Amino acid sequence: MNSTLAYNIFFDIAAILNLIIVLFAYLIHKKLPEPKNKMFMHLCVMTLVSAVVDTVSALELSGVFNAPVYGVWIINLLYYFCVCGIPFLFSVYTLTLAEEYDRLQEKKLKLLILIPAIIEFVSILITPFNGFVFEISASGEYIRRSGIFLLYGIMLYQILIGLFLIFYFESKTTVQSKIYICSFVTLTLLGVVIQFLYPTLLIQHFTVSLSLLLFYTSLQINEIVVDSVTGLLNYKAFNVLTHVAFKRKESFTAISVHVEDIQFLNTTFGIDGVNVLLAQISEFLQTLDKKAKVFQIELDTFLLEIPESSSDTIHELTGRISARFTEAWKNAIIEMKISVRQCVIRCPEDAENTETIIDTINSAISDNRYKSEKILYSEKIDVSTKKRYTYIEQLVKTAIQEHRIQVMYQPLFSTAEQKIVGAEALVRMTDHEGNFISPDEFVPIAEQDGFILRIGLYVYEEVCRFLATSHLKNLGIHMIDVNLSVAQCMQTRICEEFEEILKSYNLDPSLINLEITETAAAHTPELLYKNMDNFNRLGFACSLDDYGTGYANLSYMLHMPFSMIKIDKEIIWSAMKDVKAYVMLVGIIDMIHKLNMRTVAEGIETKEMVEKLTELKCDYLQGYYYSKAVPEEVFYQMIKKQADEMGVPDTSYSDVFPRELYPENQSPDGLVEDLEEVDDLEEIE
Repeated sequence: MNSTLAYNIFFDIAAILNLIIVLFAYLIHKKLPEPKNKMFMHLCVMTLVSAVVDTVSALELSGVFNAPVYGVWIINLLYYFCVCGIPFLFSVYTLTLAEEYDRLQEKKLKLLILIPAIIEFVSILITPFNGFVFEISASGEYIRRSGIFLLYGIMLYQILIGLFLIFYFESKTTVQSKIYICSFVTLTLLGVVIQFLYPTLLIQHFTVSLSLLLFYTSLQINEIVVDSVTGLLNYKAFNVLTHVAFKRKESFTAISVHVEDIQFLNTTFGIDGVNVLLAQISEFLQTLDKKAKVFQIELDTFLLEIPESSSDTIHELTGRISARFTEAWKNAIIEMKISVRQCVIRCPEDAENTETIIDTINSAISDNRYKSEKILYSEKIDVSTKKRYTYIEQLVKTAIQEHRIQVMYQPLFSTAEQKIVGAEALVRMTDHEGNFISPDEFVPIAEQDGFILRIGLYVYEEVCRFLATSHLKNLGIHMIDVNLSVAQCMQTRICEEFEEILKSYNLDPSLINLEITETAAAHTPELLYKNMDNFNRLGFACSLDDYGTGYANLSYMLHMPFSMIKIDKEIIWSAMKDVKAYVMLVGIIDMIHKLNMRTVAEGIETKEMVEKLTELKCDYLQGYYYSKAVPEEVFYQMIKKQADEMGVPDTSYSDVFPRELYPENQSPDGLVEDLEEVDDLEEIE
């Protein structure tokens, strides 16, 4: 080839500009230090160097530079090293996209990828001695030799290997990744073929640069891994990097730093003030250890990931964090002391995956058992409790839609009339397999998340439907007790909602007795009084539930418009065993009667209890002695049987649960006995 032949270097110049733009954009946007990103940058740099060297070589061979022969040899050897490195790095890059970079250590992949690269390197290295790939004459003329076909063949092989790997690990790569890898292969091969056929048209680097620009704008740029306020790596970055660390079996310690009362800070100082504070905290945490990676995984939670270190080092770091937060944080907007809680998790000893780390941190933050701990070590944390909480929380959210909520009825026995005159409606829930979930477990979670409002309204409407369709009033039922949660008692529209539902079923409000716990009375006395007063004016009755537990206060009975008081079963049980407790029970019942209210004794389980409480003129009795909570059809048959025995005419009620629905010769009592799983459930407190 004539050394004075003019090469078209404009495509190379365009490639250089493209690659400079990609690298600049890549460097100014913080990226995760993971193999995929590192290999992408190596591929860009290698292509840029190759394009620059190719341009210099073309200028030398065109006579623009008056370079000595050995200089021409050096620049062309460097060019082939670079241009052969591009397909090699591409094949490795496809492995990183599939998160299989570590498999490069496997023998098969070494043979597939590394051996051809070594052959290329040796072929180029021996060229100055035997002219295997190319030759530079004494006059500076560039001459191709047969070895160049071997290099192009290996480069083609490496590109196709990369294409093969991206589809071989298809379950770990996205459809988008496959599309752009195919685009890279197509553009690159097109450029190589054109340049091979037209050696003076230096186009192959331009096609590669276009592919890399496409990669960056479509694959790499989509990673938002940095918090916009603090500049720290975010949860996504934490998830990716810890996943890699666990996969490589690296040891590290995670220290979470949770800022307490972030909502209060937002309300008090505004978003701008909190953002400045968070930026200050992030700057401080980044100064603690040069080896540590610092993340912001939530608005109020930071995390330090520290490579394997001693207990003394970790103790020293947590101590420095605690000491700093004993001082005030000052900036142009705020000046105040804030409180933080730390959680130390050693990996993989205390956590074998990223999910466990997050579960542990969430437990340390949300579990009331750990609220007082300012520095908590993960071995003290019960992660299973948090997982159970999350599981029940999900069950509660979908329980009504999936028909896993059931209303059960526990009979209320009148000592004056000597018959069942009412019942308490109790809510029960099952999981997806039909297993019962205790109310003691799911009700507090439903209250905390606010779903208790929907459940409470559902239970109330179910009771109204049951009363309306079964005509229980004609069977001698005076009332059904419906429990109101604390959250319901705090709702200003609860009276309107209850009245609307009652009217839709054309029911007498006196059939509904609303049970209110002492907890609700203690938390929202003013709003509760207003709601109770409205309920009374509408015709509903209200009772104080679980009297004698927790918040016992006589003022509730004196100032709240209750018509009935339910005495907690613990008081009843104690009175059956202890003389002093019995005296107290006598006084309680007498006091309630003198206040012109009725009494209900809970937890009745024996005939002795029935006799003593009847003697004390307790108005109503409720407990397992009469029946445990049963489904509405069983309760209906129980009341129907009672009505039949008392001679209530059959025409006075609608037989909505005919006996034919049940197995032959099986009585309602038998049905109650068969409900073993239901029997084991405790009543809602």
